[in-house]
Amino acid sequence: MREAIKAERGIERMRGESKDCTVRALACAAGWTYEQAHEHMSKTVNRQHGRGVVAELCEKAYRAAGFELTDIFGVTKKSRYLARIFPNVPHSKGMSFKRLLPELSKGRYIVGIRGHVFAVVDGHVFDFGHIPAKVSVTEIYEKR
Repeated sequence: MREAIKAERGIERMRGESKDCTVRALACAAGWTYEQAHEHMSKTVNRQHGRGVVAELCEKAYRAAGFELTDIFGVTKKSRYLARIFPNVPHSKGMSFKRLLPELSKGRYIVGIRGHVFAVVDGHVFDFGHIPAKVSVTEIYEKR
């Protein structure tokens, strides 16, 4: 059986909404309601109901909410893309979520993996279900 890290439930999504991990992660990490985060994503990057948001636009929305892209990890397509469009952000060797989690014990973070983001607040993971322990982290946004 694969090792997984249990996530706390966090914020409930709006009725009929989908592909909203960017909204839920922002709400949990910033301490906002789902509605506040949804409105912020809509106004900042024109996020459409039921549609996901690409990494470049996530960075813009998270920056406007007081988060900074602090690290990019690995050699996945997403991490190479982020490193190319954000050359001033440190790009480190790949890291599993299990290895990274102890470093996130204090503070508010939005953690990106391939195709998904979730929140970590003072070492507590907020998402639906479980996060595979060996999943490769692609980026971290930290509340400043």
